[in-house]
Amino acid sequence: NEMVLVYTDRSRGADEMSPDNWLEVILRPDVRIGFSNPNMDPAGYRAVMVLGLASIYYSSNQPLSLLERSANITHVFGNESLILNAAGLNPDSKKIFVRDKSIDLIGLVEQGIIDYAFEYKNVAVSHGLRYVELPPKLSLADPALDKWYSKVSVKIRSTGGEIKTLKAKSITYGATIPATAENLDAARTFIEFLLGSTGRKMLLDSGFTPLDQPVLIVRENASVPEWLHSLASPQSQ
Repeated sequence: NEMVLVYTDRSRGADEMSPDNWLEVILRPDVRIGFSNPNMDPAGYRAVMVLGLASIYYSSNQPLSLLERSANITHVFGNESLILNAAGLNPDSKKIFVRDKSIDLIGLVEQGIIDYAFEYKNVAVSHGLRYVELPPKLSLADPALDKWYSKVSVKIRSTGGEIKTLKAKSITYGATIPATAENLDAARTFIEFLLGSTGRKMLLDSGFTPLDQPVLIVRENASVPEWLHSLASPQSQ
């Protein structure tokens, strides 16, 4: 998956919005943006990661100043890294709007309460919203760029109050068949369909980008069915 900015025709700057000037547009004083709560929703801490990466990519302190000024998300620079602290999140709801889940932002965009929201691309596609794709070094879309993404980390506060530090990396999803599955033949059929040409096209049409070659994660001493080897490249874990 990847992070995008969703908007509508009446969003401020909609006619100008592009992958080249998206940051300039959302930094305008009259433009309101939203993302989900980084402490509750992965899309939220990924939105903060995108803005952190943008500060490095564009050599600009403006995204960091925006987060600190309007959401109390502070930052420190480490050894060739940037750490953003979202544990003390406090959005002003004037420039930055935060909701518990990213899906909760869709209505705010559609009603014109906010102009742009950070969402997953598949969410934008499924809701028929306009969206702008971000440069690959910012979108968290490319596993080959994980070393670059790892320049940014975000501190969040878990529901139990524990502070965790999460390092940015590409947004990838896995599929598995539970060991207790009652219908193994049906499960195998589904996995084969998902990774086949029709399944891959359905994923693309839904806003996802299938990996060129799916990776088979194999735990130590695990037994792997032979049929899986023809669908994915083994990788030890």
